[in-house]
Amino acid sequence: MSRTVCAIDLTSRSVQVLVRRRSGDIEAADFPLPADALHDGKVLQPPAVQLYLARLMRVLKLRRAEVRLVLSDSACVTRFLAYPRMPQRDLERSLRLESARELPMNPASAYLGWETVEAEGGQQQVFLVGAWRDIVDGYLQAVEGLGRPKIIEPRSVALARAVGLPDAVLADWTGERVQIVVVEGYRVTFSTSRTIPSSATESTARLAPFIAGLIPKPSGRRGLLPGRLVLLGELYGRSDLAAELVRVSGQPFQALLDWRPADPFGRFAAASQAATIGALMRDQPGVQVAGRFPGVNLLIERNRIMRPQPAVRARFVIALVVAALMLAVVVGIQIGTLAGAK
Repeated sequence: MSRTVCAIDLTSRSVQVLVRRRSGDIEAADFPLPADALHDGKVLQPPAVQLYLARLMRVLKLRRAEVRLVLSDSACVTRFLAYPRMPQRDLERSLRLESARELPMNPASAYLGWETVEAEGGQQQVFLVGAWRDIVDGYLQAVEGLGRPKIIEPRSVALARAVGLPDAVLADWTGERVQIVVVEGYRVTFSTSRTIPSSATESTARLAPFIAGLIPKPSGRRGLLPGRLVLLGELYGRSDLAAELVRVSGQPFQALLDWRPADPFGRFAAASQAATIGALMRDQPGVQVAGRFPGVNLLIERNRIMRPQPAVRARFVIALVVAALMLAVVVGIQIGTLAGAK
């Protein structure tokens, strides 16, 4: 690989990190965080989190890398919008205007990301994501000094890409939260998460109803849910919980207990690294199914602003050279004048 990439998943209790080195080798690590460092997807103490991440980077013997972050879904809002076919510049201008009406946030104080997920005939469907600027800035501050953040995407999208199924219900327990994600036609159509009460972790009989309560019920509007239920994170391999979930939810799920991501990520299936796996899969060679999931990036406009402009840079260099030559001529004339005067 041409660069080292570091995917980071910040949870309420710990940080999960997955690193892909230039050689292609994959390494995973996790580190506990202070109890009050994050709350409901918001980084409350960016300097403290930055300190813990710096320690983790030293353990991994990692200096600087391209950083990819998965953002808590409670910090962002997603929409699928229908548009007629149009030039990319016109689409971007329209999306900025449309976001003020479609998203519960001021576009001027938000990060926006979008991607065309389907185009047929004269129509296209666009996946629009918005996130509150102060929350994203907290994430960016927490990873400052580790490398340049290039990608931030919703955690639900990263989970869906990691699992790789076109239709499924995902249940992930990482840190102190359980997240439910519904994937239909390679698109995330529902996501919610809640902190697990300590009493619910003590037995399967208590945990199953808590998780089942987060799974949406079939309705006339959304129809039946996908039939496969995938257990991730600390739920991985829990056959007892899967059976109880099917019973309590009343839905005929086929539980997938031994989910295994495409190599070289297979050995991390049970390590609560599903979200970071999905983040690295965006451009992982040989993982073809990843391209079917949206590759939306909330830093798309920020990256564009920060990217060096070749034309401007070239003009600046030329102007600098011309100025240096003119200065040399002036200095030469002055030296000659002084020499003649003597």
